[in-house]
Amino acid sequence: MKKVLLDIESLIGKGNKRLCFEYPKNNLRCIKVAHRRDGWKENVIDWIYLKYLVFRKADLSRLAMCHGWVLTNYGRGLVFDKVVNFDGKNASTLKDFLNKNLESLSPQDVLMLVSDLKLWALKNGVAVIEPNEVNIMVRDNGEALELVVIDGVGGRERFSIKNIMYIISRRYSNRKTEKQFLAFESKLKNLF
Repeated sequence: MKKVLLDIESLIGKGNKRLCFEYPKNNLRCIKVAHRRDGWKENVIDWIYLKYLVFRKADLSRLAMCHGWVLTNYGRGLVFDKVVNFDGKNASTLKDFLNKNLESLSPQDVLMLVSDLKLWALKNGVAVIEPNEVNIMVRDNGEALELVVIDGVGGRERFSIKNIMYIISRRYSNRKTEKQFLAFESKLKNLF
Protein backbone atom coordinates (compact mmCIF):
# COMPACT_ATOMS: atom_id res chain seq x y z
CA MET A 1 0.00 0.00 0.00
CA LYS A 2 1.32 3.41 -0.97
CA LYS A 3 2.35 5.67 1.94
CA VAL A 4 1.28 9.30 1.75
CA LEU A 5 2.83 11.95 4.00
CA LEU A 6 0.30 14.48 5.25
CA ASP A 7 1.17 17.76 6.89
CA ILE A 8 -1.00 20.01 8.99
CA GLU A 9 -0.96 22.76 6.33
CA SER A 10 -2.96 20.48 4.03
CA LEU A 11 -5.76 20.01 6.60
CA ILE A 12 -9.04 21.14 5.01
CA GLY A 13 -11.57 19.88 7.53
CA LYS A 14 -12.05 18.35 10.95
CA GLY A 15 -15.07 16.33 12.02
CA ASN A 16 -15.91 14.67 15.30
CA LYS A 17 -13.82 11.60 14.53
CA ARG A 18 -11.90 12.26 11.32
CA LEU A 19 -9.53 14.76 9.80
CA CYS A 20 -9.68 15.61 6.11
CA PHE A 21 -6.49 16.51 4.26
CA GLU A 22 -5.95 17.63 0.69
CA TYR A 23 -4.17 14.83 -1.17
CA PRO A 24 -0.56 15.88 -1.78
CA LYS A 25 0.05 16.71 -5.46
CA ASN A 26 -3.61 16.10 -6.37
CA ASN A 27 -5.89 18.96 -5.44
CA LEU A 28 -8.94 17.10 -6.76
CA ARG A 29 -8.74 14.47 -4.02
CA CYS A 30 -8.71 14.41 -0.24
CA ILE A 31 -7.89 11.85 2.43
CA LYS A 32 -9.97 11.20 5.55
CA VAL A 33 -8.07 9.77 8.52
CA ALA A 34 -9.19 9.01 12.07
CA HIS A 35 -8.19 11.43 14.82
CA ARG A 36 -10.10 9.48 17.48
CA ARG A 37 -9.64 5.83 18.26
CA ASP A 38 -13.07 4.90 16.87
CA GLY A 39 -12.86 7.13 13.78
CA TRP A 40 -11.62 4.29 11.58
CA LYS A 41 -15.10 2.72 11.77
CA GLU A 42 -16.61 5.63 9.84
CA ASN A 43 -14.07 5.11 7.06
CA VAL A 44 -14.98 1.42 6.85
CA ILE A 45 -18.72 2.18 6.83
CA ASP A 46 -18.21 4.82 4.10
CA TRP A 47 -16.09 2.46 2.03
CA ILE A 48 -18.58 -0.44 2.23
CA TYR A 49 -21.62 1.74 1.57
CA LEU A 50 -20.13 3.65 -1.35
CA LYS A 51 -18.89 0.39 -2.93
CA TYR A 52 -22.46 -0.89 -2.64
CA LEU A 53 -23.83 2.22 -4.39
CA VAL A 54 -21.31 1.77 -7.22
CA PHE A 55 -22.30 -1.91 -7.52
CA ARG A 56 -25.96 -0.90 -7.66
CA LYS A 57 -25.14 1.67 -10.38
CA ALA A 58 -26.81 4.50 -8.45
CA ASP A 59 -26.43 8.08 -9.70
CA LEU A 60 -23.48 9.27 -7.63
CA SER A 61 -23.26 12.79 -9.03
CA ARG A 62 -24.16 14.37 -5.67
CA LEU A 63 -21.69 12.37 -3.56
CA ALA A 64 -17.98 12.77 -2.99
CA MET A 65 -16.77 9.48 -4.43
CA CYS A 66 -14.41 7.10 -2.66
CA HIS A 67 -11.25 5.87 -4.41
CA GLY A 68 -9.84 3.42 -1.87
CA TRP A 69 -7.30 3.22 0.90
CA VAL A 70 -3.86 4.71 1.46
CA LEU A 71 -1.42 4.47 4.33
CA THR A 72 -0.48 7.85 5.80
CA ASN A 73 1.65 9.11 8.65
CA TYR A 74 -1.71 9.46 10.52
CA GLY A 75 -2.68 5.84 9.85
CA ARG A 76 -4.91 4.34 7.17
CA GLY A 77 -6.89 6.88 5.22
CA LEU A 78 -9.69 6.78 2.70
CA VAL A 79 -9.32 8.79 -0.52
CA PHE A 80 -12.31 10.81 -1.76
CA ASP A 81 -13.03 13.29 -4.51
CA LYS A 82 -12.66 16.84 -3.27
CA VAL A 83 -15.68 18.94 -4.22
CA VAL A 84 -14.65 21.80 -6.49
CA ASN A 85 -16.51 24.38 -8.55
CA PHE A 86 -16.47 24.48 -12.36
CA ASP A 87 -13.47 26.84 -12.21
CA GLY A 88 -11.42 24.43 -10.07
CA LYS A 89 -11.78 26.43 -6.85
CA ASN A 90 -12.79 24.63 -3.67
CA ALA A 91 -16.52 24.48 -3.06
CA SER A 92 -17.76 25.84 0.27
CA THR A 93 -19.48 23.91 3.01
CA LEU A 94 -23.13 24.84 3.29
CA LYS A 95 -22.28 26.42 6.65
CA ASP A 96 -19.63 28.73 5.15
CA PHE A 97 -21.84 29.48 2.15
CA LEU A 98 -24.73 30.51 4.39
CA ASN A 99 -22.47 32.64 6.60
CA LYS A 100 -21.17 34.53 3.54
CA ASN A 101 -24.47 34.85 1.69
CA LEU A 102 -27.25 34.75 4.28
CA GLU A 103 -28.36 38.34 3.69
CA SER A 104 -28.60 37.92 -0.09
CA LEU A 105 -30.31 34.51 -0.02
CA SER A 106 -33.99 33.88 0.38
CA PRO A 107 -35.09 30.99 2.57
CA GLN A 108 -36.84 29.57 -0.50
CA ASP A 109 -33.56 29.47 -2.48
CA VAL A 110 -31.79 27.51 0.24
CA LEU A 111 -34.71 25.18 0.89
CA MET A 112 -35.02 24.55 -2.87
CA LEU A 113 -31.36 23.42 -3.00
CA VAL A 114 -31.91 21.16 0.01
CA SER A 115 -35.14 19.78 -1.44
CA ASP A 116 -33.35 19.04 -4.72
CA LEU A 117 -30.65 17.11 -2.83
CA LYS A 118 -33.28 15.20 -0.84
CA LEU A 119 -35.14 14.23 -4.03
CA TRP A 120 -31.88 13.01 -5.57
CA ALA A 121 -31.17 10.89 -2.45
CA LEU A 122 -34.68 9.40 -2.40
CA LYS A 123 -34.67 8.68 -6.14
CA ASN A 124 -31.35 6.86 -5.82
CA GLY A 125 -32.00 5.18 -2.47
CA VAL A 126 -29.02 6.89 -0.83
CA ALA A 127 -29.21 6.80 2.97
CA VAL A 128 -28.28 10.34 4.03
CA ILE A 129 -28.03 9.84 7.78
CA GLU A 130 -26.57 13.17 8.85
CA PRO A 131 -27.58 16.01 6.54
CA ASN A 132 -26.11 19.11 8.10
CA GLU A 133 -24.26 22.28 7.15
CA VAL A 134 -20.79 20.74 7.38
CA ASN A 135 -21.56 17.43 5.67
CA ILE A 136 -22.90 19.19 2.57
CA MET A 137 -20.94 21.30 0.09
CA VAL A 138 -22.29 23.96 -2.29
CA ARG A 139 -20.84 23.42 -5.77
CA ASP A 140 -21.13 25.93 -8.61
CA ASN A 141 -21.30 23.82 -11.77
CA GLY A 142 -21.13 26.86 -14.05
CA GLU A 143 -24.87 27.02 -14.64
CA ALA A 144 -26.34 26.66 -11.17
CA LEU A 145 -25.55 25.84 -7.57
CA GLU A 146 -25.97 22.25 -6.39
CA LEU A 147 -25.46 20.51 -3.09
CA VAL A 148 -23.04 17.59 -2.72
CA VAL A 149 -22.89 15.21 0.26
CA ILE A 150 -19.37 14.65 1.61
CA ASP A 151 -20.14 12.76 4.81
CA GLY A 152 -22.97 11.19 6.79
CA VAL A 153 -24.17 8.49 4.39
CA GLY A 154 -24.71 4.79 4.93
CA GLY A 155 -24.61 4.66 8.70
CA ARG A 156 -22.99 6.03 11.78
CA GLU A 157 -20.03 5.20 13.92
CA ARG A 158 -20.59 1.53 14.62
CA PHE A 159 -21.43 -1.59 12.68
CA SER A 160 -25.05 -2.43 13.27
CA ILE A 161 -28.09 -4.05 11.77
CA LYS A 162 -29.23 -0.55 10.73
CA ASN A 163 -26.16 -0.14 8.53
CA ILE A 164 -26.97 -3.44 6.84
CA MET A 165 -30.61 -2.39 6.40
CA TYR A 166 -29.50 0.76 4.54
CA ILE A 167 -27.87 -1.59 2.02
CA ILE A 168 -30.55 -4.25 1.66
CA SER A 169 -33.71 -2.14 1.98
CA ARG A 170 -34.17 0.91 -0.18
CA ARG A 171 -37.46 1.57 1.60
CA TYR A 172 -35.71 1.63 5.00
CA SER A 173 -32.97 3.83 3.59
CA ASN A 174 -35.47 6.29 2.11
CA ARG A 175 -37.53 6.43 5.30
CA LYS A 176 -34.42 7.39 7.28
CA THR A 177 -33.36 9.94 4.65
CA GLU A 178 -36.83 11.53 4.64
CA LYS A 179 -36.88 11.77 8.44
CA GLN A 180 -33.39 13.29 8.64
CA PHE A 181 -34.09 15.85 5.91
CA LEU A 182 -37.32 16.96 7.60
CA ALA A 183 -35.32 17.79 10.73
CA PHE A 184 -32.59 19.47 8.67
CA GLU A 185 -35.07 21.60 6.70
CA SER A 186 -36.75 22.66 9.94
CA LYS A 187 -33.37 23.68 11.36
CA LEU A 188 -32.59 25.72 8.23
CA LYS A 189 -35.94 27.53 8.37
CA ASN A 190 -34.98 28.80 11.82
CA LEU A 191 -31.84 30.46 10.41
CA PHE A 192 -33.89 32.99 8.47
